[in-house]
Amino acid sequence: MSSKLLNPFTAEGAPWDALVFGGVRFEGGVEVTGTPWKKKHDHRRARGRNGARSVATGWDLGEWTIKLTAWEDDDIAQLGELIAAVTQRGEGQDSNALAIEHPAITVAGVGQVLLEEADAPEVDGTKVTWTAKVKEYRPPAPRVVTATPAPAAQQQGERDGWVGVEADGFGAAYTPLRPRAPTPPSSDP
Repeated sequence: MSSKLLNPFTAEGAPWDALVFGGVRFEGGVEVTGTPWKKKHDHRRARGRNGARSVATGWDLGEWTIKLTAWEDDDIAQLGELIAAVTQRGEGQDSNALAIEHPAITVAGVGQVLLEEADAPEVDGTKVTWTAKVKEYRPPAPRVVTATPAPAAQQQGERDGWVGVEADGFGAAYTPLRPRAPTPPSSDP
């Protein structure tokens, strides 16, 4: 099985020097740190016993801190576009999920994140720095939907709230259709 981790010290390691976030590519200084793998545990204490047991309940959402640094005019323009693209306010959770591509995040199998918080860009001499915290986005699990029950089959001669026997089209005698009497109310509340 081959590793999903790209070697940053070879020619194939160029993606470490760039970040695609919210559909905007940034090629200045990119630093990504965080915790993509955290186990969730449920600590339970049984009745009548001393001691507790810990039950693993899956993986928690990964969290990363992204620090972008721009020195050149092109980098600063890209950083401005990226900030505008990822800080747009949407109304629902799905509208806030942002596509992201960087080897430090892709190695965890994550392709979308939610922007948790972001600092204002900082200017320090010859560089502009922007820091953001993101959290892994997992789409909601599909819900189990039961089938809608089919309507009850109509009785012979019943049609659209009318009761009786219809003509069969061959000249047979028939009882004229009459309106159905309403169902009396139940005596139980």
